[in-house]
Amino acid sequence: MLLFWGSAIFFDPVKEFVIGVTNLTSMDKITPFYFVLFGALCLVSFVGVLKMKRLQKAGFFFYLGTQLAMLFLPVVWLNWNAFSVNNTIFTLLFVLIYLSFYRRMN
Repeated sequence: MLLFWGSAIFFDPVKEFVIGVTNLTSMDKITPFYFVLFGALCLVSFVGVLKMKRLQKAGFFFYLGTQLAMLFLPVVWLNWNAFSVNNTIFTLLFVLIYLSFYRRMN
């Protein structure tokens, strides 16, 4: 969350760094708002995890909704090349783990 917000604040140096370490040749579609949005989604996801820790079922839906948004927002914003199989695998893994404890939540 803090890294996303820091990337929004220091957008120009981050843009140069991203172009240097990835296969992106241009970051025309990525704006500081993109990083702010992802930081906010991380915060909501973290709130969902805290709610699940307190055994509140609403936390599962906070987490699930924000994780799905974080999976598909890059696809909508950039294109299908931005889809991450690794993020999908870890999201499915954690959703299945949290879902196994769903009955115990209030």
